Amino acid sequence: MGIVVVPSALPARPAVADRASATAASEPVVYFGNSTCPFATEPPVGIPQPTTPTAQTAQTASSPFPDCVDAVTSETPSGADARDLWTSAPFPSYQGSAGAAPAPVISPDGQAVAFAYGNTVVATQPGGRPPRVLFSASGLTAPSWAPNGGQVAVAYANPSPQGGILRASGGIEVANADGVGRQAIAQLSPAPSALAWSPIDGGEIAYLEPLPGGGNMAQSQLDVIRPDGTYPRVLFSCSEVDSATSCANAQRSIAGFAWSPTGASLAVALTSTVETCTAGENGAPGSCSSGQFEVFVLNADGSGVHQILSVPDSGGSLGTTAWSPNGQFLALSVQGQLTIVSPDGTGLRQLGPCSACDLSWSPDSASITFSQLHYPSGSSSSYVTRQVEVIPVSGGPAQAVAGSAPDGTGPAFATARPGCGTDRLGYWVLAGDGRVFAFGIAPGLRSSSPTGATGPAAGMTWTGNATSGYMVADSDGGVATFGTAQTSAPATGARPPGRVVGIAVDPADYRSYWLVGAGGQVIPYGDARSYGSVPRRLAAPVVGMAATPAGGGYWLVSARGGVFSFGDAKFFGSAPSHIGSPIVGMAPTPDGGGYWLVGSRGGVFSFGDAKFFGSATSRTGTPIVGMAPTPDGSGYWLVSATGGVFSFGRAPFLGRPRPGGYRAQAIVADPQIATCFP
Repeated sequence: MGIVVVPSALPARPAVADRASATAASEPVVYFGNSTCPFATEPPVGIPQPTTPTAQTAQTASSPFPDCVDAVTSETPSGADARDLWTSAPFPSYQGSAGAAPAPVISPDGQAVAFAYGNTVVATQPGGRPPRVLFSASGLTAPSWAPNGGQVAVAYANPSPQGGILRASGGIEVANADGVGRQAIAQLSPAPSALAWSPIDGGEIAYLEPLPGGGNMAQSQLDVIRPDGTYPRVLFSCSEVDSATSCANAQRSIAGFAWSPTGASLAVALTSTVETCTAGENGAPGSCSSGQFEVFVLNADGSGVHQILSVPDSGGSLGTTAWSPNGQFLALSVQGQLTIVSPDGTGLRQLGPCSACDLSWSPDSASITFSQLHYPSGSSSSYVTRQVEVIPVSGGPAQAVAGSAPDGTGPAFATARPGCGTDRLGYWVLAGDGRVFAFGIAPGLRSSSPTGATGPAAGMTWTGNATSGYMVADSDGGVATFGTAQTSAPATGARPPGRVVGIAVDPADYRSYWLVGAGGQVIPYGDARSYGSVPRRLAAPVVGMAATPAGGGYWLVSARGGVFSFGDAKFFGSAPSHIGSPIVGMAPTPDGGGYWLVGSRGGVFSFGDAKFFGSATSRTGTPIVGMAPTPDGSGYWLVSATGGVFSFGRAPFLGRPRPGGYRAQAIVADPQIATCFP
């Protein structure tokens, strides 16, 4: 277990003497540091190394520096609004050594911060709730958030019998952001050294895997694996651009990688230890370099590998690689300089010195924050601290965010996405093969009944705050549950005849539900009551259903736009008789006082208190397959068969699945609303 003790009163933060004026970026920066350590020089010899207390007990043993704590801190470059988001218990800590230090990773929606600390990964929680320990293992890498913020992945390494962890076995684990559902998805030997979740759809996790048979962890290949542990494959290997002998001898190895903002491409940085020499011009002496630094860009499926950068290097280039949010630049550490270059290899430009260089882009791609090694006055060269700085991409000097005392590492801009501090929404897109893509605050959850649904997906329903899950029904009537959702046995033991086309949860308990067949027959499950089925054969099949807010009834809709109401569901009208395209779905308003119908060409028809916010008739070349309203009814989303999402009213666009390999079936809104951490 890790440290989750938050002292009620922290010692006063030391002043930082070398703060620049507040003329650089005003975005808050989150970093890890020794926020209250009273020393800024090399610690006295003989102080014991700190240990990691449990979540219940803090280490308060005799310490020469009882007020020294580690902290994850949020602070603007000017020093204003400095506050600790997390603190350890007091103990002597000196992260100022040149070794690796924790790097806070902000969730994509800005709600929480996760970071490796000792043998744990800790995550702060929204709303001032206590931090949680998500993972506990040795040799942990920096964690990576799923793009919807609902899960966290981390790589670990077990100690080897020979000592150390670099060549040991290890693996990759995934857990929900609340610490529940921890699961190993890969066992690897040697252990992986870094990982990153793919953006947008979160369909894959990329990681560096050391090649077996050597003693240097830098001998790596870039692999990908799905978050459920399936389809592991090699995406890029050193041997693709060099001989197998050079790679096996660690003469060329992968030092870092980064996803593009869309997830369509990756950049891979390689270092080489082979000496290269160039002849001088016009009789001038030549020069030699002990290595080479190269950057390659490739497609997400591993194709299209091409080199965009190759420069001599004598050890000053690091593997840190970051793609700007607008997709226009790659930021790298090249020859000891913070360097940016376009993904096509043009526009190479140095911004300034970058000795530690654990860098992060601002949300608007206008600035970069990074760590710079700093030698306090009077200290020996063996003890250094890290100074967090922000530098504008357009040019100009870097501005110090934190001086030597906080010893800041792993900085990242706190506003990871626009809209932090306002209500956040989410939705899921269901594919016909049963895959569920989550966006915004909607959590991506693991199936708790993987054999419940076996046929093509027919519909999906969210199962309430109390259970934090959802159900997916297939066309044969099977139902799979995800997260902590639970299904109920059918009240009649029957299944709808023919093809199942929809599912609706009973809001009375969020465990019972109804399935509806294309012929209009409704089958209740669990404690859900039967309020009736379509009494006659229809000229067009039923295509969907929706329950009333209290669960006392439901609506059915046919492909011709006819609406059938049962129980306490009120009839507000049907679609016009000549709409030009079949109806493919319906959605009720939050109070049940109206509903929307949507056609395959994107036309939206509103009834009762449902407001019309627009249609997608001129915005899509592929059929619309479903719609979902926002929790307050102030907008709605439409989804096309190819996964395109169209937002109307106050419904924000939160992303879409990566195109290809599936047919979208439905879109479902997450009724929960979350806010960013303060």
